[in-house]
Amino acid sequence: MGRGMRGILQGLVILAALAGARAPAAEQTAEAELRQRCRELEQWLGEDAKAPGWRKYLQADQLAAELEKGAAADRVVVREILARYSSGTAGLERKRFVAVRQALAKWLAALPALSAEQLPEAARTAKQAFVPASDADADRERKRLTAAVANLKKTIEKASAEDAARWREALEWEQFESMLSATDARPDLKKLQAVSERYYQDVAGLEREEFLAVRQTLDKYVNVAWLASSAKSQEAYEGILDQLAEKLTAYREKPTTDEAIAIGELLGWMERFGQAAELVQATRSSYSRPNLFLDVSEAMMQAGVDQNVDETAAVNEVILGTRVRGKARLTGAVTLDLVANDQHAALDILLKGSTISDSVGTNGPVRVFSRGYTSVAAKKSLTLDAMGLSGRPATARCSTRTRIGNVEAGRLIKHVAMKRIEQTQPEAEAIASRRAAGKIASSVDERSKDLLGDANTAFADKFRLPLVRRGGFPQQLHFQTTDDALQVTMLQAAGDQLAAPNAPPALAGKFDLAVRMHESLVGNLSQAVLGGVTLTDVRLAEMIKEVTGKVPDELAVTEESEPWAITFTSKRPIEARFDGQTVKITIRGKRFGRGDQEVSRLLEVSATYTVEKLPDRARLVRQGDVQVDFLGRASLSASDVTMKAFMKRKFGDLFKPEIVSEGLALPERWKSMGKLQLQQLGCDQGWLALGWLKPPAAAEAHVASND
Repeated sequence: MGRGMRGILQGLVILAALAGARAPAAEQTAEAELRQRCRELEQWLGEDAKAPGWRKYLQADQLAAELEKGAAADRVVVREILARYSSGTAGLERKRFVAVRQALAKWLAALPALSAEQLPEAARTAKQAFVPASDADADRERKRLTAAVANLKKTIEKASAEDAARWREALEWEQFESMLSATDARPDLKKLQAVSERYYQDVAGLEREEFLAVRQTLDKYVNVAWLASSAKSQEAYEGILDQLAEKLTAYREKPTTDEAIAIGELLGWMERFGQAAELVQATRSSYSRPNLFLDVSEAMMQAGVDQNVDETAAVNEVILGTRVRGKARLTGAVTLDLVANDQHAALDILLKGSTISDSVGTNGPVRVFSRGYTSVAAKKSLTLDAMGLSGRPATARCSTRTRIGNVEAGRLIKHVAMKRIEQTQPEAEAIASRRAAGKIASSVDERSKDLLGDANTAFADKFRLPLVRRGGFPQQLHFQTTDDALQVTMLQAAGDQLAAPNAPPALAGKFDLAVRMHESLVGNLSQAVLGGVTLTDVRLAEMIKEVTGKVPDELAVTEESEPWAITFTSKRPIEARFDGQTVKITIRGKRFGRGDQEVSRLLEVSATYTVEKLPDRARLVRQGDVQVDFLGRASLSASDVTMKAFMKRKFGDLFKPEIVSEGLALPERWKSMGKLQLQQLGCDQGWLALGWLKPPAAAEAHVASND
């Protein structure tokens, strides 16, 4: 081996050794920084009279003990100490407290996360980390609430009379102000909780930051005030942790929907009262994964966008001093192209075509007849994310070539004109190319305004804004694109809910449309959309028609039909269970109206279907009758029996004995795709997986149109 090669190898060995020596130091950086910041804080506190109080409140001894454990430190304890540094207590804004808080957060992020196996024991250990609340804490949150309300009041006063009146009525504003203005006693927390619920209505405007700020500070104040005023808050906390440890143990051995619901509600209690944040986060990390996966092929998206272009426009230009008038015809095609991007969905709208123009150029006594040929290539780049569609300015490339026809002028002038045309033609064509590119780009931008506006309006009005108002916008909504598909991943779970405990089943190939949803999506999303909502027969029929395209006869509203309404339960108004190729759908209501009658009882309507994938269709066969039950009642009154029979009749037609699908019909824009044929159907372990392909004839037609 030559000396030079030996030297290179020795150098590599030394570099590798140095890198290995530095790695542990890099891991210890966060810990070393925290130790240094703690020493600086301790020196600063010194023998000050308030130092013992600070050390006790910030659990200095516990933090020192955890630092001694290094990477084996208890994340639950560290998280609770961080919560104290982040509590907002007066004095903690000083730079040495802030420095420890920041270093503590870095160290926590570097510590190994709790595993699913550790969660039950972590729940039991967390009993020692109860974070109490004092009257001072409650007063501080009340001041924040008062400031948020004052800011909202200014917004309401500046609004139109119509908006202001609607908001005041929806929020019972005067009553709320009166409750907060009382200085002799703390407001009634139950009444404030009822006021808080009004901020979760689907009323236009309540998604604005000023309303959300009041909602958040009001919830925080009620929770802190309850914690401060309850003598049994720590006892309740410890009881919750006992239940959580028990449920986590059972869930790890056999995850069931009922256990997931119970765990979600226990976590919600912890989150509301600012307790065991590390345990809550770790549990969600282990057992709350995305519960909706949607894949849409590029071909399917193109079917809704692709179109031919054939347009005629007037030409009126001045190029190099020559007035040019005539007509131009643009022919070509608009298509969509997906661009691989894992941060968001990236889409390019492409226009490719050509323009032929016949024009007459006039310059003094000379008239020039010409035909122009312009190739056109334009692109509008779009981005799709959780906020909707956005686009960059369109770009275009054009290349113009001109063929001169007749030139009208006197003999001498014509000779000079022809020579001048020959000299200036390249420059004139370049100018024409640039101007054509500018016009095409402006035209694409102008046309895109309606596309973007309509898409964003529909996304906001039908999805984002209603869920923001109801406090149910997905915790995760991620769009991304590959070269041939748009992929959407969603995690829908509120603070008192879990999502999917496991990964979705694999797709059995590439589909034009594929949906994989976990049963938790149905319950969680229905709670955000329908929890506590009253639906009339008219609105229910409208919703069913929007989803299925047809209203069952029994639910159709006619002049002869008797009006009725259902008020859904606040928790899980609609629930689904997917297991062993069976689907069970349950609807829960707490109040029912029929004509002049009203029954306020918890009632549950359910139906169970077996799911079959046949060669040419899918079939759901109902198992037994639709079940209608009043919950928690041993005997029924005459009105209960009548209402039960009425609801069974109404929902019996919705849950038909057999439901057959021979293909998925798409909206008009996608008519060229034909009915999508179901190729994959799986229903097991909490997941429903569906995959559709366009019929062969449509696929061949699409390929032919792109050739």
